Amino acid sequence: MELSREVLDTVLDLAADEVFLLRPDGSLKYANQSTLIRRGFSMDEMLTKAVWDWNSFVTESSWQRRWESLKQIKSARFESRHVDKNGESFPVDIQAHYLCFDNHEYCLCFVNDLSELAEKVNQLDKKHKELAVAKSRADEALKSLHDLQERRSLLFATIAHELRTPVAAISMLSSDDSAESWQDARNQVHQLARDLLHTLDDMRRLTQDNHTREVTSEQFNLQNLFESVQLSVSAYITRYRMKMQISASNNADLNEIWLYGDLYRLKVVLSNLVKNACVHSGGDQVNISVSRVESAEGEQQLTFRVEDNGRGIPADQVDHLFSAYARGVTDADGSGLGLHIARSWIEELGGTLRSIPSDGGAVFELVITLKSAKRSPADGVVEIGKTAIELSSVCTDTSKLSVLFVEDDKIIQMVGKKLLSKLFATVDIAGDGTQAVDKLEQRSYDLILTDYFMPNMNGLELIRQLRATGYTGVIYACSAATLGSEFNDLIDAGANDVFAKPLTLNKLMACLANDVEIFQQAKQPILDGKLRMEIKFATRDELLQQKSGRALLLIDMESGEIQGTEKWRQLNAVGAQQPLTRTLLNQTIPDESRDKYVSYSKQFFQSPVGNPPVVLEIKLCALDGREFMGRVTSEKVELEGRVVACTELEEI
Repeated sequence: MELSREVLDTVLDLAADEVFLLRPDGSLKYANQSTLIRRGFSMDEMLTKAVWDWNSFVTESSWQRRWESLKQIKSARFESRHVDKNGESFPVDIQAHYLCFDNHEYCLCFVNDLSELAEKVNQLDKKHKELAVAKSRADEALKSLHDLQERRSLLFATIAHELRTPVAAISMLSSDDSAESWQDARNQVHQLARDLLHTLDDMRRLTQDNHTREVTSEQFNLQNLFESVQLSVSAYITRYRMKMQISASNNADLNEIWLYGDLYRLKVVLSNLVKNACVHSGGDQVNISVSRVESAEGEQQLTFRVEDNGRGIPADQVDHLFSAYARGVTDADGSGLGLHIARSWIEELGGTLRSIPSDGGAVFELVITLKSAKRSPADGVVEIGKTAIELSSVCTDTSKLSVLFVEDDKIIQMVGKKLLSKLFATVDIAGDGTQAVDKLEQRSYDLILTDYFMPNMNGLELIRQLRATGYTGVIYACSAATLGSEFNDLIDAGANDVFAKPLTLNKLMACLANDVEIFQQAKQPILDGKLRMEIKFATRDELLQQKSGRALLLIDMESGEIQGTEKWRQLNAVGAQQPLTRTLLNQTIPDESRDKYVSYSKQFFQSPVGNPPVVLEIKLCALDGREFMGRVTSEKVELEGRVVACTELEEI
């Protein structure tokens, strides 16, 4: 049965695809409902348009070429872009057919809107790119993990080797119980213990965010130095199949060249140069050589050279080689900080570290001047910085002083007391902070030397309690806990100084030299439970009321309670109801002023009630970010039977 024209028109009109019927001149003869709905035109509006009005890729001139081409090929399929009534462009798929009825020619187009498909393709493409990025990151993470595992294995192998060697040697020495053997092995045990401490220093350095380290000094010979370097780099030499040779000019006996200096820094810097050669040079040989020039002043200028036979350093990179985060020509991982830290460490010792131009591998030269020493440490000599001090010259000052040594380890108690007895008239022992307080209630001491970690009451708690009760005597903290915030915590609590274990006369004498004036003052009175100051004053509320027009803070030295005037709050942008705490006060001290403020606080803690006010001018920062110069004036007073720090702030 043949369908009528009316039925066919209805089918086309209701078709989901868009249907166009175009004349040879490009004008529109017919468009179905799907076409009108998608483009937003009425039939009358649509019939006034030509193909180039809605097809972005067709112009009036190009249409004739397209029409002639369609007449020849009869049908074509292609993608294009159409424009709706609002000017929005969208992708379409077009099937075009040439028709001829009753001598009339037409182009019949079936058009499919590809917008949804294009969106899905875009989403898939986006997902594909995201997956590609994720895969790349996963590959990088996997490589980093593999590299990390290799570095960790190398690190553990190095540490295990450096720990096992001295521990095994000490174990063998301890198996011989004859007094004569122990006396002969004394220097060996000292060197082994030093190597252990250096290894622990290496491990501690890995946990630090910054790379600063106190300058130390000890007696050693060049053989000690090179043996330490060999221990440190042995795992790298094995891992990278390198050969290492050590030599001295004029075939000097390294055992006979004794020096005073920072052995640890020299060992780390030379070891790092050798490790760099192993990891980055691409060679198979590294050599360390040393030459020296002795002066009449008892000093020796040492020149160390570390050379490898690898690829060398390009001339255009030498100037930036020691900059932070600089990386040379290498495929190996690294932070780019090693040479920067090495140079800064050597410069702090008064030496130089540089790269020497070479036609072959890399050459680094380290030049440093150190004080000459005798063959072995002399009895009764303490070395501070680069100056050897006879104990007899200082015993006239320290031999009349008493010290309370607060330490929980029994062996360190025994050894520490023997060491301290060389300087002080009286050395008493307390096993923790609680025992220390008990002893202080019975008698006074010129110096308290305390550990950090102890049971019952640790060193930090002890210092805080003593300072809160008004104790103004000298307190030193000697502890292995000098990483992270522990050092600052001890200083903030009121310690006069903090140094790392082991306790040595070198470190102690350096601290004593800094605090000579304090020891010349009258001794601290005996504590009677809680020390009270003699000066009486008004109540805290009365004082705050009297000083309401000034920026004043009152800090209870025992409880830590802080009160402040409205003027102080305004100056520091602190809300009227905002609690005043130590954390808040610290926020008003910018980083650039912190060291100066800590030193000021230390001086203030040492001053007794009635002393003249302590004054400091520093840069401060209000809580709203405003920076200003301020004058801080502090003094201790007694209010309502309690010791209170009275601090006034003026903007200058």
